[in-house]
Amino acid sequence: DAEGRPLMPDRLPSRRALRGERVSDELVCFRDDAGGERVTIVSSTPMFDPDGRVRFVITVFKDVTERRQAERVMKFLAEASATLASSLDYRRTLATLAKLCVPAIADWAAVDMLDADRTLHRLAVFHVDPAKVELAHEIYRRWPPQLDAPMGVPHVLRTGRPEVIYEISDAVLTASIPDPEMRAMLRTLGLSSSMCVPLTVRGRVVGAITLVAAESGRRFAADSLAVAEELALRASIAIEHASLYREATEA
Repeated sequence: DAEGRPLMPDRLPSRRALRGERVSDELVCFRDDAGGERVTIVSSTPMFDPDGRVRFVITVFKDVTERRQAERVMKFLAEASATLASSLDYRRTLATLAKLCVPAIADWAAVDMLDADRTLHRLAVFHVDPAKVELAHEIYRRWPPQLDAPMGVPHVLRTGRPEVIYEISDAVLTASIPDPEMRAMLRTLGLSSSMCVPLTVRGRVVGAITLVAAESGRRFAADSLAVAEELALRASIAIEHASLYREATEA
């Protein structure tokens, strides 16, 4: 239903109309065959015979998935902007931002930054399950990213271009992760789709935000990438403001 609670069959608009109730503009959410969430506005009208008995019901569905998604995105970006503007300590705000992304737009969120000596370090990683976060930390410690890697964060940092894997299939894992033990650990996370977007300040790539879909079953698409890039733009501006403030203070 509109509050995200399971909708029992006897509460469906058409069932209620069969009992003689007229139902207007009720929001109903459901999953389609591809596993994606759809949102509809449903109206059901009972049609009576001369004796006042319900003979049949006319139900009208209006798909409002895109409108609802747009509303959620605007709300999320507004919250992200407020978070980024709350402090000039961009490292702390980026860590908070990773937490804000879950589960609003992803099941996993991570922020990686380049130090002044071009050393890569993970600033934050977040998932609702702390045990999975610890597993992600373990994977990062045991197999730290190599800056010359052909995919992932290193590739985005080198090229300054976003990277999207619309479906993380077993073939993709096999091709991109040579170590079998690491592949096995990643499989336990049930990753389904990923995006990595660069953080760019004054024309220089300084980090990257990685968003991953997993247990929710969502799949990233072009509109998802647009949201991730807008988020990265706002984060980059926050980093630049913090840098300018630090430079002014030191001067």
